[in-house]
Amino acid sequence: MKKHCLMAICLSIIVMGSMIMGRTVLGEESSLPEASILQWTDNPGDLGLDKDLVEKAFTALESAVKEKKVPGAVAVIGRNGHALNPRSFGHAVLQPEVIAMTTGTIFDLASLTKMIVTNTSIMILLEQGKISLDDLVIKYLPEFGKGKKETITIRHLVTHTSGFPAFKRYYATIKGREAFYKAICEEELVADPGTKRTYSDIGFMTLGMIVEKVLGKSLDAFSRENIFEPLGMNYTRYNPPAEWKKNCAATEIWPLYEKRLAWGEVHDENAHAIGGVSGHAGLFSTVRDLSVFCQMLANGGKHGDIRILNPETVRAFYTAQLDPGISDQQGMGWILGGENVGSSGGLGTGSYGHTGFTGTSIWIDPRYDAFAILLMNAIHPDREKADRGAARKPFYQAVKEAMEKAVVSEEMMQRLYPVDEYWIEKTLRQMTLEEKAGQVIVPTYLKKEEVGMELIRKIKPGGLIAYPNTPAAELAELMNKFQGASYLPLLITADFERGVGCYIDGATDLPSNMAIGASGSVQVAEEAARITALESRPLGVHLNFAPVLDVNNNPENPIINIRSFGENPESVARIGAAWIKSIQKHGMLATGKHFPGHGNTSIDSHSSLGTIQGTKRDLRKVELLPFEKAISEGDVSSVMTAHLWLPAYEEKPIPATISKNIMTGVLRREFGFKGILFTDAMGMGGVTKEIPFEESILRSLEAGCDVILMPSDPLKTWEVIVEGLRSGRIEEERIDQSIRKILAAKTRVGLHKERFVALDKIKELVGTEGNYETAKELARKTLTLVKAAPKTFPLSREKSLGVILLTNQVGKIMVWRDIYSFGEETQKIDPDARVIFLGDDVDDDERQKTMQMVKELDQVVIALYPRIVIGRGNVALNEEQRNLLQTLFSVRLPHVVISFGSPYILSELPEIPTYICAYGNARAVQAAAAGALFQSEEGFSGKLPVTILESNGKKIMSK
Repeated sequence: MKKHCLMAICLSIIVMGSMIMGRTVLGEESSLPEASILQWTDNPGDLGLDKDLVEKAFTALESAVKEKKVPGAVAVIGRNGHALNPRSFGHAVLQPEVIAMTTGTIFDLASLTKMIVTNTSIMILLEQGKISLDDLVIKYLPEFGKGKKETITIRHLVTHTSGFPAFKRYYATIKGREAFYKAICEEELVADPGTKRTYSDIGFMTLGMIVEKVLGKSLDAFSRENIFEPLGMNYTRYNPPAEWKKNCAATEIWPLYEKRLAWGEVHDENAHAIGGVSGHAGLFSTVRDLSVFCQMLANGGKHGDIRILNPETVRAFYTAQLDPGISDQQGMGWILGGENVGSSGGLGTGSYGHTGFTGTSIWIDPRYDAFAILLMNAIHPDREKADRGAARKPFYQAVKEAMEKAVVSEEMMQRLYPVDEYWIEKTLRQMTLEEKAGQVIVPTYLKKEEVGMELIRKIKPGGLIAYPNTPAAELAELMNKFQGASYLPLLITADFERGVGCYIDGATDLPSNMAIGASGSVQVAEEAARITALESRPLGVHLNFAPVLDVNNNPENPIINIRSFGENPESVARIGAAWIKSIQKHGMLATGKHFPGHGNTSIDSHSSLGTIQGTKRDLRKVELLPFEKAISEGDVSSVMTAHLWLPAYEEKPIPATISKNIMTGVLRREFGFKGILFTDAMGMGGVTKEIPFEESILRSLEAGCDVILMPSDPLKTWEVIVEGLRSGRIEEERIDQSIRKILAAKTRVGLHKERFVALDKIKELVGTEGNYETAKELARKTLTLVKAAPKTFPLSREKSLGVILLTNQVGKIMVWRDIYSFGEETQKIDPDARVIFLGDDVDDDERQKTMQMVKELDQVVIALYPRIVIGRGNVALNEEQRNLLQTLFSVRLPHVVISFGSPYILSELPEIPTYICAYGNARAVQAAAAGALFQSEEGFSGKLPVTILESNGKKIMSK
């Protein structure tokens, strides 16, 4: 299936134009919201562009004029619905008189006529169903079928593969439209149709004749009525009137034609010989009029409420239409940009545009919602002196550089935006079936750049999940690379459950959810969420798979534990909703997880399918409550599923992820959730052990999930979805519903406007000293003194002190960073404190050294790090560690035990004399805990958010 699928996809890309046009001709005409209207400005910042780089582009034109490479130029740069007011340089006319160039100068556009008039007119007729791309030309021009020309189609003409020669000097011997028509019908081919691309004026002259034949009116009249007048392009037309002449840029003195200056009349000799109106040349316009036309194309065919073309049609303009063996730079009429930026490469790979012989050019880059227009009278007065490249190349190179260095501003990062409905619908209608399948997948790139690039190239995913244990600056740089490689902006996600620093080096890690629950404070939750948002967005991360809304009412839960706010559903709901509102207020999308609740199970769904017992009523009061509040009060942007079985909703043991009763019935219908529904990672045992891979993918989509998260095989996942769409098992409209949500999320974080982050700002915004100090303040409010031996606090700086750090499975924690800084933090207060670090396996030598130290000291603090480890099955100490601690407690002296992880350790070791819960190993938490030891008991304000039971069943309460 894989080989067949990939071959079909390659074919679909090559013939995408016909696919799009076929759908349009069949009458698919869903209404589009109103598009943006071009806004003029003098501020490059309104375009998101650097002022100096923009100035570099215009300086290149000024230099070309001063060096007399070209007589004059006018240019515009447009982006994100704005355009810089035009800049003009040099002269519009040098002889017979000297006239300065102005921003209103009217230019002979030469071959830009092909795209603005003829190609657009052909596409309008196509959308109206009056022609088809694969119609034979002889259907409309009966006299045309001589010398193999009977096989030429409209598609051949549009893509310059008709076999016609590039140009013929018909003007030298004939005049008048009928004579030209006859000459073209009798023209001999230089190649068989469809076998070679030869850029041909003659082909577009033929297209112009087809338009006129079909409509029974001239190109001039049709283009004015259907393009220029609707768009308000008042200075765009064929054969400008005599009163416009002084406002026109002169071109050259014809060397072989009438041997006089072409000024205010078309320069192209063939177009002039047939009265100035032709499919290949003859149009005049200004840079402002052309800017509106370009904005229409950037909008996907619409400007305000005026629709000229459908988005599918515009997509074909910048999609390769030919087999790469023939050409990889031919779109539907338009030329595709390449590496050689300038006349042939435009704004680089991904852009599309066209040039004109007189020195005119237009280039549009849909990735950056940008365009640039450069109009020059380069051949005035003599084509031999023209040096178009002297201006074009540096101008477009500078514009390209400005676009690639455009970054999201701090202001943009710190808020969410209204959903851009037009961008969503335009983008959706421009997507192929294969691209739609990719948009509903968010894979991991395994911390390898080449893997991410391959995923972007092959499946075009909707986003990626940022990989942990990466330096902050390195992560941001990699995200920029991925964004630059992707046609659509990528929604970058991450599991920043307790701040960015829990995963990323150089960022701030924060108290865990359970610590926040211990504070009982929504203000602590809001501040933690704020810091998370403000440090995530500068790294190019837009959506956080947090907060965990699971109610941890099962002490044996091996995977939730301190990731939960606690065991009280009302408290979890209250704090969770506050956390969500805060992070979204500060510019980051939140995710409530793991729906319908992962707290009351002793099974790790990474390994197996767990079960959540209880009636629907019971579940509604406990597990489901925080999610219901997150939706109704927190307006949470997305929800993540859980691979758990709920017998109350499904008779047979299936993961909730593939349960339509739960995902659609409860979440969508009962709770009214309208955001993105992510599956949990689709490589987890909770789903892979229960159902075949292909079925798990399709059934999760059928259940109502929008995004397949972290599938074990992303390419196979994509192929399965593509096949599901082709077979009709998954309806395209069903996938469209999901894609609309994904695209809406991208617009809410402004990704359709800016996709890159400023690498030079990372140190200023991420892991700052101010954020670290705030994290310590938050941590102080969460520390919980569960029990204390008399006269333990404050610890004395006059007495000897030892610190023992005891951890489990170093390096295997939920891919959170291993941080064991408590010893260092204690030594900052008491430099003489002695520190020992012990892991899972304590050998005899370590045991003896530890016992010896304890016997020699007056005070001992034992820092435990019982952490969540995927697949371990519990969050407990091992037997050897428990035995060591019991032996240490036999030495009678003040012992303080701090858990920088699970609070339930006290149930295993009730003989602990003094017990503090810190609920996590964040550096700020360990620093706060070290400081608290040397203060009175009143410094511990946290309260246990979960119940700890002694062996006799008695509840242990906070002190």
